Amino acid sequence: MMNISQCINPDCLAKNPPEHKFCLKCGAKLLLRDHYRAVRYIGEGGFGRTFEAVDEDRLNTPCVIKQFLPFQGGTQSLNKATELFKREAEQLRELGKHPQIPDLLSYFEQDGRLYLIQEYIEGQDLLKEHQQGRFSEAKTRQLLKDLLPILQFIHQKNVIHRDIKPENIIRRLDGSLVLIDFGIAKQLDLSGASRMGTITGTLGYAAPEQMRGVVQPASDLYSLGLTAIRLLTGCLPDDGAIDPLYDPIEMKWVWWQWAKQNGINVSSQLAKILDKMVRERMKERYQSAAEVLEVLNRETTEFSKGTVIQNEPVSLPRTYQEASAKKVSTLSQSQVLPKLSVKLYSSSGMDYGQLHDLLVEGKWEQANRETAKVILRAAGREKQGRLVDTRGLCTEDLQIIDQLWVQASKGRFGFSVQKRLWSLFNFKDDSATEQDLGRILGWFQKGKWLNYGDLQFSIDAREGHLPVVWGISRVDDWAGVFYFLSEIIKAGLLD
Repeated sequence: MMNISQCINPDCLAKNPPEHKFCLKCGAKLLLRDHYRAVRYIGEGGFGRTFEAVDEDRLNTPCVIKQFLPFQGGTQSLNKATELFKREAEQLRELGKHPQIPDLLSYFEQDGRLYLIQEYIEGQDLLKEHQQGRFSEAKTRQLLKDLLPILQFIHQKNVIHRDIKPENIIRRLDGSLVLIDFGIAKQLDLSGASRMGTITGTLGYAAPEQMRGVVQPASDLYSLGLTAIRLLTGCLPDDGAIDPLYDPIEMKWVWWQWAKQNGINVSSQLAKILDKMVRERMKERYQSAAEVLEVLNRETTEFSKGTVIQNEPVSLPRTYQEASAKKVSTLSQSQVLPKLSVKLYSSSGMDYGQLHDLLVEGKWEQANRETAKVILRAAGREKQGRLVDTRGLCTEDLQIIDQLWVQASKGRFGFSVQKRLWSLFNFKDDSATEQDLGRILGWFQKGKWLNYGDLQFSIDAREGHLPVVWGISRVDDWAGVFYFLSEIIKAGLLD
């Protein structure tokens, strides 16, 4: 596809040889800003078109062009639209700092049309992945756990996505999920102004209030809940057809009953979570992504007791296998825990073999103590027994330790997991935020902080529950745990 220059003139869209600067059919310029070249027309929606493209100034780095077609109403309307476009584009630039949101590379006006250039996400959207088989319960739970932190992040910035659906979720080649199409056009109407009552979203996923022009964070949670339900049941919306998952007389979703009738087993715990996400009345739903995540983590612990969920082959084009359902096995941890693909020696001479062996054997409490020891050793503070600060630590050592935990727990434990969950609260370090984070991690229960001996040294513990680096910071107990985690995040040792 790189050997094509796609014309982006809305009235043409002809394909041209790559060496041409002007369209052979209509004469329009083929390059935006003299270096962005469209190579494939992806599709149209809302108020514009999307193209796959390359940046010729950056060795043909892939990117995405989003083109907003001319607004009707004259120069004043276009100027207003351009002003709002820039304001919303700046907001998108802030959102793009999140690793699971495409980065905004540029935005501008050219030839009377508005454009933005975004990072190209290589992978496959969940609609295509679903075509190879409906999602298992374990895979659906993981979908929610991957996307809820993104929603918490954007909602804290007063942004509502408005169009969550399988097509707008891409699985990268490394298996991580990315939420796309934050669509500036959703905040623009044809007169170039943002106003109450503009209807956005996709039928079959959009919340009822959204179809009346009102959106709140709970509207996104509704759409995510329906996305999970449809991927889990395999029942996608069909334009013009009756939706078998919805009872229009009772005005409620009856997906769980439909699933049972069709031989699809779903635990009552997950069913209750999804049911609350898609309640008709907004005030009866969960009110924040963090609230859903806390309940989901608690229920996931119950769901997985006595079982180990193995990693699932990710369905991706060419270089990756087709998706298959996650296997839930009652095998012992020693039978299913993998040999970890992490180097065990750092360039400073540190040996992490003992930590590796403890983690592979599922000896979580001993591994937690070993983690504190190797951190002190790596920082040159083993004799002193405490860290004054993190200056003696290097990124390589922290990342080896973190990856050992992440891989041994199949993504459940690790400093990077704790960092991701803390990012839900914008890394605030006040006592109220620490308690909220402590609830999610399972450190703060029934109104008080756990003692070290009450921690759950088990694979069934809450996501991010371990490791707990206890007693090696310059302050004791939980204050020291938070101080250490805060310091390694600020120092960029996990980046």
